[in-house]
Amino acid sequence: MGRSLKRIVVGIDGSDGARTALKWALTEARLHGADLEVVVAYEIPLTNSIPGAMTPMIPSDVYVKYANGMLDMAVATVVDPNDKTVKVSKSAHHGHPGHVLRESAKDADLLVVGSRGMGGFLGLHVGSVSRYCVHHAPCPVAVIPPSTAVADSV
Repeated sequence: MGRSLKRIVVGIDGSDGARTALKWALTEARLHGADLEVVVAYEIPLTNSIPGAMTPMIPSDVYVKYANGMLDMAVATVVDPNDKTVKVSKSAHHGHPGHVLRESAKDADLLVVGSRGMGGFLGLHVGSVSRYCVHHAPCPVAVIPPSTAVADSV
């Protein structure tokens, strides 16, 4: 018999690939009776416009609002609010996406990421964040390609 999953973490970034990964993770959570945590990471670009000091280019609260808005939109797009079969939580964290996902997955049974997100180079099959997670996550990692039969049927 397969291993029982109690907590699944899925990383999103607003891309279509992340939405597919979220759909896949939701299906897995439903199948296993697991809780699902949807995580987004954000980084605040700095500038040295003040001599000798690195300052945010845009106020940090703007990034926090954007990250939380992205979470709300992704969950609202994929998760039926009337579906009480899966407990879904959301969290936004400042930091490098790979590091944030590694930390978020410390007590998880599965980490789910899309194969490619918003950044990087076109033509790559696996992006830098998904590659980082495969090598550094504290739990098994599912890397979901842009289109899967399960995700498309949800």
